[in-house]
Amino acid sequence: MNSNEDQIEKFFNSFNSLNEEFFIEIVENKLGISQECFKIKLILISAATGKNENYASLVYRAKIKIKLNETKSLKVVDVIIKASLMSIPGLKEFEVFPRERFVYEEILSSFEKIWFEKSGKKIQFSPQGLKFTTDPYEIIVLDDLKANGYVMLDRKVGLTVEQGKMVLSKIAKFHALSALRYQKEGVLNNCLDRSKAPMDIDSDFGKGHVRMFTNLIKALEKLDDCKIYVEKLKKFNARSIFNKLLNDDSPMKCGFKVLNHGDLWTNNAMFKFNGDAAVDVLLFDYQISIWGSPVFDLIGFIFTSIQEEFRTNKFDELIEFYHQELSEALQIIAYEQHIPTLAEIHEELMEKNHLAVLVPSFLFFVKYSRNEPIDIEAMMSDTNDVELDQIYKQIYECPVLVKSIKQLLPFLYERGFLDCKPADSI
Repeated sequence: MNSNEDQIEKFFNSFNSLNEEFFIEIVENKLGISQECFKIKLILISAATGKNENYASLVYRAKIKIKLNETKSLKVVDVIIKASLMSIPGLKEFEVFPRERFVYEEILSSFEKIWFEKSGKKIQFSPQGLKFTTDPYEIIVLDDLKANGYVMLDRKVGLTVEQGKMVLSKIAKFHALSALRYQKEGVLNNCLDRSKAPMDIDSDFGKGHVRMFTNLIKALEKLDDCKIYVEKLKKFNARSIFNKLLNDDSPMKCGFKVLNHGDLWTNNAMFKFNGDAAVDVLLFDYQISIWGSPVFDLIGFIFTSIQEEFRTNKFDELIEFYHQELSEALQIIAYEQHIPTLAEIHEELMEKNHLAVLVPSFLFFVKYSRNEPIDIEAMMSDTNDVELDQIYKQIYECPVLVKSIKQLLPFLYERGFLDCKPADSI
C-alpha cells in the first residue's frame, strides 16, 4: 500500500471523530438554520478527485441528506471536505492551513463586500467556506460547486483563450481589491507575510524542489534538440531561484503589491457553462497565497493552464487583457496609488523571469498522464537516490510532458526568459 492509500485509510478510520455533530454544524452554516430545524438521515462520502489530480491534500465529496422538521421535506446538502494530510517536513511550518482558512473566513467576504459597495455589482470569487477544524486533521469544508453546476476542465487539455481570460478577469479583481486593503491595512495577517513565516529552502520540501529542477535538466540533456536550452538552464542556481520562488514577497518596481492566489492553474478553477460558453468561474485552494508581484500568478497560470498553442502565441494578448481588467478594477474601487502601466507589467515579467524558468519543473503536475501515481512525499523527502532516479525517470520520460516542455522552451528562449541574471547564477 502506498503512502496515499495509507492516508486515505487513516482518514476513513478516523471518521468516528467526524461524527454527526461535525455535519450538523455544516448544515447549519450552509442553510442558515439551527439544529432544531432538521434531522440528518444519511451521509454519503466519496472521493472528489482522481489519481494524480491533487497532491497536497485528500479531497472528498459529501452528500448530507436531511429532513426538515417543519415541512417533513427532504433536502440534500452537498459539500467538499478537504483534509490536509501530507507530512512533508517544512510544509507545515509554511502555515498552509492557517493561510487558507484566513482567506476563506475573512479575505474573500471582505473583497466581495468592497466590490459591491464600489461597483454596485455582486461578485463571487470562491465557494463558501462552511467549517474549519484541526482535529483529527486540518480540514476545510466548502460548498460543492459541482452540485451548483460548475465543472473542472481537463488539466491535460488546458483552457481556451476565452476561458483563460475569464480567470484573468477574476484574478485581476482579486489583485485589485487586495492592493486596496494592503494600501490601508498592510499584510492583514502574519501567515500571509513571508518575512514572518519564510519557507526554509534547506528543509526537505525546499530540497525536493531543487531536485525537481536538476532532474529536469538531466532529462533534457538526453534530448538532442534541447541542448541550447539546457545551456541556458544550467546557468541558474536552482537553490537560489527556488528560494526566491518560495520567499520573495517584493512588489513591482513601481511599488504595486497584491495578494497572489499562489497556485492559480486549471485544477483550482471551476467553470459554469451555458451551452458551450463559459459564463462564470470560481477559484479555490489558497494554501500558498502570498503577497508580492502579480506576475507570480500570471506566469504560473498562463504557462501551465492555457492550451499549448495559445499560451505562447497569445501570451501578449492575455497580459494586455489582464492589465486592462486590473486597471479598470483599480479605478472602480478608487485605488489612490500608482496603477501599473502595461509596460511596467512587461518589465516585471522579465524582472521575475526565474518564475518562468521554473515552470517546466512543475509541468508534470499538469501534463503527467501515466497510470502510475506520483509519490510526491518521496520526492520531497530523504528518499535514497535509486528510488528518486526511478521516480524522476517515470515523470520526465512521460511523452505528453516532454512534448509540452519542448513546445514551451523556444518561446522562453526567444523572449529572454531563460537569460540568467548574476544574482540567479551559480
